[in-house]
Amino acid sequence: RALWDDPCRRFVANLKTPRAAQRMLLRYTGIITLDVHRTLLQGGVHLSPRDRTAPRGHLKLVYQSGPLAFVAVKAGGGAADGIN
Repeated sequence: RALWDDPCRRFVANLKTPRAAQRMLLRYTGIITLDVHRTLLQGGVHLSPRDRTAPRGHLKLVYQSGPLAFVAVKAGGGAADGIN
């Protein structure tokens, strides 16, 4: 987290407030399709933030984050790249 940019750190800190924490659980399997599948079924937020070691992010746009963002939007959710 120390490597994340300020807006991402603030967003995650806000999710960890006692009020928000009553409604959310943190899950990370390391398997993106499983993480996104769970998020689609149970609701929540999936993050793969850029950081100082990977300023453009960790996911590959063409074959990971783009297709999964498409699925999330089609399922009634949303997707963002940190700017749009």
